[in-house]
Amino acid sequence: MNLSFARRSALVALAVGVVACTESTPPSAPTITTFRPIVEPILNPPVNVNGVYQGTMLFTGVSGGADALRSAGGVECVAQAYVAAVDNGNQSNDASMIVTQDKTNISLVTVRLASEETGLACTYSGAIGSSNGLISDAAPAACNAATNLIIRCLPDPVTGEILIRQLQFVSASLSATFDGWPANVTSASGRTAQTYNILDRDGRPVGGLVFNHTFFVNRR
Repeated sequence: MNLSFARRSALVALAVGVVACTESTPPSAPTITTFRPIVEPILNPPVNVNGVYQGTMLFTGVSGGADALRSAGGVECVAQAYVAAVDNGNQSNDASMIVTQDKTNISLVTVRLASEETGLACTYSGAIGSSNGLISDAAPAACNAATNLIIRCLPDPVTGEILIRQLQFVSASLSATFDGWPANVTSASGRTAQTYNILDRDGRPVGGLVFNHTFFVNRR
């Protein structure tokens, strides 16, 4: 049966409409936003300093003093005794460092730095800045050193008197930078400072000292 002219015209019009509706539109040109998830890790790699480091620590000196000595730039007798021990071969010693980054905020780190010869170690908590700088500190509870040490000073060169001092640990700080920053770190270098209050043998405050070290460690 032949379709009427009106019905054939209606079918043709419908077919044309379907083709018009399904005709594809040309794709839009890609933008930087399109590729950002791909190139971002390449252009700005995430900081990765996790791991074990080994190297050396070097004693660099003692600062601080007591009363007039402090104003004159001198040091307390504890410092003289410590430096004398260092001059006998203890200036440099092997060290190990373990760096652990926070899983949710990789700029936050904990750093455990230990002397492999003395066994003394502190666990520091701090942060890494965007320009490759680590700043951290440690409270007495985060260090395995005794909070109070008894030191016998060297004999006084004039009187021959030997003073007894107590060292009361206050805090420690660590600062460092990394080679190969940020994603291909191979080593780290920096300094540490341990602060002590000085008491006489009866527990009376005498002054304060800061023991300073530098370190250089390679990533293992």
